[in-house]
Amino acid sequence: MEKMEKLTKEEVPVSEFIDDVPAFVATAEAAGKTPDVLISGFQDRLKGLKLLEQTCMQRKQRLLGKLPEMDKALAIVKQLLDADGSAMSIDFELSPHVYTVAKVQDVKTVNLWLGAGVMVEYELEEARQLLEANLATCKLNLSTANSDIDMIKESTTTTEVSIARIFNYDVERRRKAKEVADAEAAA
Repeated sequence: MEKMEKLTKEEVPVSEFIDDVPAFVATAEAAGKTPDVLISGFQDRLKGLKLLEQTCMQRKQRLLGKLPEMDKALAIVKQLLDADGSAMSIDFELSPHVYTVAKVQDVKTVNLWLGAGVMVEYELEEARQLLEANLATCKLNLSTANSDIDMIKESTTTTEVSIARIFNYDVERRRKAKEVADAEAAA
C-alpha cells in the first residue's frame, strides 16, 4: 500500500506521498484491491496515527508536568550547596496551602523522591548530579516527543491527502466511464 520507515525508537510510521495516483491504483487493482479497499486501508492507517499521536501527546504532557518539579528540586539543592554550611531560613510546605519556616544549618544530605513511593538519601553533590542528569533526560525525552508528534502530524496529513486523491481519482474515473457508457448508449 504505502512505504513505512521506522524513524525513531517509538517506530513512528511515515507515509510516502503518492506521486502517480493512476499508476498506484492500477498496481493495486492488478493485485485485486479496489479503490475502496485502498481508501479503507488508508483510513485504518489514519486511525492508528491518531492513536499514536494521542499517546505521544500524553507522554509530552507528563514530561511537561515533571519539568517544573525537577527545576525546583535542583534549585533547592544548588542553594544548599551554595550555603556551604551557613544557617538558612527555608519555607516548606506541611500540607497544601500550609507552610512553615525552618532554620537549617550544615546540611550534608537531602532526601529525593524517586517515584513509586521510594525516597533515597543523597549527598548534596550526588543529588545535584542525579537531578541534572534526570532533567537532561527529561528535556531530551520532551524533544523526542515533540519531533515524534511533528512526524505523526506530517504522516497524518500525507495519509489524508492520499485518501482524498484516491477518492477523487476514482470519482473522476467513474464519471468518465459513465460518460463513455452514456455516449455509447446514445449512439
